[in-house]
Amino acid sequence: MISLADDPSGSSPEKVLRFKHGTLNASSGNAQRIEGNVSRHIKANRVVCEVELYIPSTIKGDKFKASPIDWFTIQEYWSGRTTGNIERRTTLSLKKKKGDESLFFDLALSDVNLHTNTITNLVENRIADYALEFDKWIRLRVEIEPGDDRNGKIRTVVRPEGGEEYVFEKIVRTVYPVEDYENSPRPIFEDFSVIKLYTSAAYVRNGVFSSGNGGAVSNVEIFFRNCRVDCVCAVDE
Repeated sequence: MISLADDPSGSSPEKVLRFKHGTLNASSGNAQRIEGNVSRHIKANRVVCEVELYIPSTIKGDKFKASPIDWFTIQEYWSGRTTGNIERRTTLSLKKKKGDESLFFDLALSDVNLHTNTITNLVENRIADYALEFDKWIRLRVEIEPGDDRNGKIRTVVRPEGGEEYVFEKIVRTVYPVEDYENSPRPIFEDFSVIKLYTSAAYVRNGVFSSGNGGAVSNVEIFFRNCRVDCVCAVDE
């Protein structure tokens, strides 16, 4: 469910965007996905996204601390499709290990074969040592530069309201060689999910994101505000 809501922090009279668990609409009914996309209308050589995120502490269910979480996606960036029907995906998620009392930002790169529907994980890193602070606005900035293992770059900045800045930078191939692409003379990014809630229904059923009622009622809701996407767009030669 998507709606406009009052600022959950009470710090502003402005309305904010609220994503809340509702109908299980992905992965054959085993997941919830809500997203705001920029999709195939631009061809970007460079992407910069800024957004503020707020996750209330009420998200934590009875078994939150006792359970690992490895599927809670909040952003995705996809490169253009190659002649081999593969897209490179950059994913920003929130994850935790068993026993952790908070969530941590996680950055991953993977190759997705759109023909066989298989995923090859390439790189995964926890972003700094910042444990997400619940009930507080957090500014995220993601910068993606196209390139290979020498000059491709992903830079992520996390800054909680009133707190210090945490920076994570990774030099990694973010796109394929130009000759691998179908319809562009240069590497590009075509699809961005810049605000996203994508997580497993199992976390609700198992009490990670639910309290009482046998896991029937989900606690999952997140809020976004001040979203901005800047792109340097490709020009066909």
